[in-house]
Amino acid sequence: MFAKLRAALMNEDGAVTVDWIVLTGGAAALAIIMMSTMNGETTDIAGEIESVLLDVNVAAIGTVGYSQ
Repeated sequence: MFAKLRAALMNEDGAVTVDWIVLTGGAAALAIIMMSTMNGETTDIAGEIESVLLDVNVAAIGTVGYSQ
């Protein structure tokens, strides 16, 4: 009875699964950290692009190609 219990406790067949779970959890945590870090920067860049595009003068369709 104790020999079978000891053999079950010493068995390392499931250790790979635990390693992959820890590795995947670490990768997911890093992805979340990167997304939260870059969120503010991309919002600032989007605001700058918006302000530049709002300042652009667009010619009316009827005047394109004609000099005035």
